[in-house]
Amino acid sequence: MISNELFCNTMRQLASGVAVITMENDGQLHAMTATSFTSVSAQPPLALVCIKRGSDTDQLLGKAERMGVSLLSESQQEISNRYAWKTADPGRFDDLDTRRCPGGALVFNDSAAVMEAVITETYEAGDHTIYIAQLDYAAVNEEVQPLLYWQGRYAGLDSPA
Repeated sequence: MISNELFCNTMRQLASGVAVITMENDGQLHAMTATSFTSVSAQPPLALVCIKRGSDTDQLLGKAERMGVSLLSESQQEISNRYAWKTADPGRFDDLDTRRCPGGALVFNDSAAVMEAVITETYEAGDHTIYIAQLDYAAVNEEVQPLLYWQGRYAGLDSPA
C-alpha cells in the first residue's frame, strides 16, 4: 500500500472542476467546496460526491432532502475559498448572488453549471461517505469558463473550448 503523502501527491495531478455543495436543514444553510464531485450515470442522471465521514457536512447532508451543486466559474474563486474552510459565520451567504432551484436548493449565479439533486444512496468508503444523488434539475452557463483545481491551486483554461 502506498503512503498517504504519495497518494495525495498523485491525486493532485488530476485536474478537477470545483463544485460547491449546498444543503439546508431546519432553515439553516450549509455549503462545502468539493473537488470530489463526478458523474455516475446518464440514465438515470446520477452523480456522486465524497464527504469526510463525521464532518459537519456529512452529518447535515445525511439529513437533507435535497442538495444544490454549483460548478464554479473561473471568476468564483472567492466562493470556493469561503466554503473550503469551516466557520460558524451565519451570514456566509448574505453577500453572494444566489438563487433557488425549482425544488428549493440554493445555487450560485454565474456558475458554469448548477444542479439540484435528491440523495438516493450512501456508502462508507475509507474515511469518507459517498453520496449518490439523482439530478432533477440542471442549467448550464456556456458564457463562462470553469474554475479548475490542480496541484493544490486554482487553474483555468488557456483558451475557450
